[in-house]
Amino acid sequence: MTEITAKRLIRFGLSANGSNCLVEYETQDGATDRLDFPTAQLDEVIGLAAELTNGHAVIEFVGQDDPMFRAIARGREDLHRDLTVERFEAACRERFEIVRRLNLPESARSLYLLRRAS
Repeated sequence: MTEITAKRLIRFGLSANGSNCLVEYETQDGATDRLDFPTAQLDEVIGLAAELTNGHAVIEFVGQDDPMFRAIARGREDLHRDLTVERFEAACRERFEIVRRLNLPESARSLYLLRRAS
C-alpha cells in the first residue's frame, strides 16, 4: 500500500467517461497530483476526501439523470447503476456530517457541504 501525504484537496469528481472517480490534491512540495478509482470504490474515495480535508469539504454529486452524465456514460450505464444519491450520502455519512445539500436548479446535480466527523 502506498501512503499519500497531501497538503490540500483541489478537486473531486468523475472522469470524462464516468467510469472513475478523480481526486486531485496538492502535495507537500506544492505540486499537483491525481488519483483515480473505479466508481465502485466510492467508499474509499470518500475516505480519501476525509483524510485530505482539515474539517470541511464541498463535493458535487452528479446524478445519472444529468444530461452530461448520460452523454459521458452512454453505453456504460451498468457501470454506474449503484451510483445513486442515497449511496453517495451513505458513503459520506460514514466519515462526514452532511451540513447542507444544495440542489442545483434544472439539473441532476447537488453540492454537498460536509464536515469531517471527529
